[in-house]
Amino acid sequence: KYADRALYKAKRSGRNRALVDEVAIHKTILLADKDQKNIQHFSDLLAQHFTVLTCESGKECFELSLDVSPDLILMSEDIMLMDDKMLCQELAQNPKTSGIPVTIFSETPCLEHPAIKANLGIKACFDKTQNAPTLLNNILQVIH
Repeated sequence: KYADRALYKAKRSGRNRALVDEVAIHKTILLADKDQKNIQHFSDLLAQHFTVLTCESGKECFELSLDVSPDLILMSEDIMLMDDKMLCQELAQNPKTSGIPVTIFSETPCLEHPAIKANLGIKACFDKTQNAPTLLNNILQVIH
């Protein structure tokens, strides 16, 4: 089981690097979520406009950010914790990733979200229920 997971992660990592190299004309968004339904939903919404890389853990998000240097990181609130550390703080403190805008998507209203109030380096918060045009517009505002 562990060997299968390691092989899967290696394949995904290689695929993500290849995607960035192939499609460098588009901005790259790293989408991090533990829920496959959310990954599929957001990937489908964003894939026409961006190169979308995906991961399912905070550790994998951090490693991909170092390797690929995406134009934006869009993570769910459950990914923000990485080994009891705030992933967004780790990204902000690392010189290789400090310039990457970090955003979250949440079911909690964004103005009330504790991570936004705590000033953890999050550039924006998006409601999971936003329609596609609104989400795309909001992401474009953060990237540009």
